[in-house]
Amino acid sequence: MKRPLLVGFLLIFTFWTATSFAADPYKWTGFNAGIQGLGADGNTDWTYTSSNNTVDHRISGAMAGLFVGYNYQFPFNLVVGVETDINYGSIRGHEVCPNPDWIGESKVNWLGSTRLRVGYAFNRFLPYIALGPAYGRVNVFTKNNGSDEEFGETKTYLGFSPSVGVDFAVSKNLFVRAEYDYIYLGKKDMTVDFGNVVDTKVAFSEVKFAIGFTF
Repeated sequence: MKRPLLVGFLLIFTFWTATSFAADPYKWTGFNAGIQGLGADGNTDWTYTSSNNTVDHRISGAMAGLFVGYNYQFPFNLVVGVETDINYGSIRGHEVCPNPDWIGESKVNWLGSTRLRVGYAFNRFLPYIALGPAYGRVNVFTKNNGSDEEFGETKTYLGFSPSVGVDFAVSKNLFVRAEYDYIYLGKKDMTVDFGNVVDTKVAFSEVKFAIGFTF
């Protein structure tokens, strides 16, 4: 008896939720802001310009931050918007250099993006794609295994970020989000131990979850 009652309750709840949402069409037009967290995993590729030796290594970590944006919903349910975000935390990794007395390490200290978003509203569900510039502060350095010696540079990288995600409106002013991003921060020459120059490429994937408020 318990299983049919449970199934019946779930069917009634699903029908009630669907009809309630249908009776109250949601509009995505307006300003929004919120908080978010992300987990990242990817690679940093090092190439010594003088020798072509490589010190490629995996980077991973987590960040948290804020976002603000604006959406406009057209009468045929197309939603276009722009959004910018900033995140702080640590995405880092390391690998042994060609000289085993040294370790090469890369660390993303903060990360941001400004993207154009295009989606289609299914009432309270808004699947979307996004694209725009991504930027971050990256520390690249080498450190000696046997001492506290450390040499490197910190620079701001600029690249791009394609994304795909979905927003769901929990209430009139509250929504939740799940998103996947590919972050390509580009390449820069960085000086490490003994004046060596390494060409560094930073790229990774991230999964992001957020809570937002519309105004």
